[in-house]
Amino acid sequence: MPVDFIIRGAGVRSPRRHRHYRYAVAVSALAVLANYVGILPVFRAHLQGYLTIGDAQFGLLFSVAPLAGALTVLASGFLLNRFGAVRLIRFSLWGVAAGLLLLTAAGRCWPAVLVGVTLSTLATGPFAIAMNAYLTRLFPRDHRRILSLGLAVGSAGGMALPLLAELLLSLSARWPALSFGLILRGPCLLVGLILLTAGFSYRGRPVAAPHPARPEISPWAWRQFILPLPVAWLVGLMALHTATDVAIFTWMPRFLDSRCFPRHPLAPGVVLAGMAAAYLVSRAGLAALPEAWGRRTLLILPGLLGGGMFVTGVITRSFGLTVGGYLLGAFLWSAEYPAMLGAAADRGRQSFGTALALTQVLSGLFTAAFVYALGQWVAHQGEERMWLGMALLGGGFLCVGLGGALWVTGTRPKHNIDYLQPTA
Repeated sequence: MPVDFIIRGAGVRSPRRHRHYRYAVAVSALAVLANYVGILPVFRAHLQGYLTIGDAQFGLLFSVAPLAGALTVLASGFLLNRFGAVRLIRFSLWGVAAGLLLLTAAGRCWPAVLVGVTLSTLATGPFAIAMNAYLTRLFPRDHRRILSLGLAVGSAGGMALPLLAELLLSLSARWPALSFGLILRGPCLLVGLILLTAGFSYRGRPVAAPHPARPEISPWAWRQFILPLPVAWLVGLMALHTATDVAIFTWMPRFLDSRCFPRHPLAPGVVLAGMAAAYLVSRAGLAALPEAWGRRTLLILPGLLGGGMFVTGVITRSFGLTVGGYLLGAFLWSAEYPAMLGAAADRGRQSFGTALALTQVLSGLFTAAFVYALGQWVAHQGEERMWLGMALLGGGFLCVGLGGALWVTGTRPKHNIDYLQPTA
């Protein structure tokens, strides 16, 4: 079993091995629920009609949240050093729950929905940083593989949430008594209560530090943001990858349901579930591979090939080729982010928390810009030309692949890791 292989490779002995495995699975499952607001774009025109907003406001709804989230993530590295991963996870769960409960009470009031989505998203950034730091301390010898496992669990949840959204829409269409407002607010209330309870009950267990205890770090010390150049470059690439991925995911349901295509043979939620399945297969496979496998190629080829497939599918203006390019592209580019995370952890272990925080900050800024810009494009150019904006978004993955090639050719070996030499 790949998971058991990962844990054995990390040198964690039973029963400690199984205990750490349970912690990793539990925090990854909470991460799935913490990202529940990601289901909202799947509601597409139904959500727009319920809130009486246009494409520009739809883009604004999902761009303000990452922009504001960049501000809270800015402090996440300090909070991680000061409070530890477990307590930061707990605080983040409460923040996500508060946003979901506000969204539940907002009804048709678009500003209140905007605040609820923003508040929930604000807390997911620190949660992601705390979770990644927690996982790398659980398995200090296998950064890339355990991070890939956590991302694979998130992909499994990503399969379920879009299908749940399509199921809810189908039930609402079949039974008029089940209004859209109910299917929007009911699950938000349930997930919010679950996360609120988890925040009070989640304790985790202290994990023995693999290195001597670090000295106390003063909060807001600007020197913490000075990263080694190779790590800073990876931060920029991971931020661009995340922003491109999130922006495409946010607009894909609206795009597939638009007038760009004469026929719509598949529900957008099914396509997004297929994308999550591609992520799951890709990252689960990557988690099972040896830690040193493909250190060079995984930083270059996934972005170039995956981004190229997506852009090619979009510009054909064919629904089938667009979906195919998206699914095949996602299978490929999903492997580059955990590879970059593992490289960043190896190259800058003492600054890993800060690197994660800066990645979230930059990705929040980029995501806000990408999502908002496409919303303005559709509002002014019409949805018939939406395909061009989506193709431009896909070019972000091509840039990441090119940036990975520059990083590989310009980075010297460190910690007995040579990214320039062929690997097993």
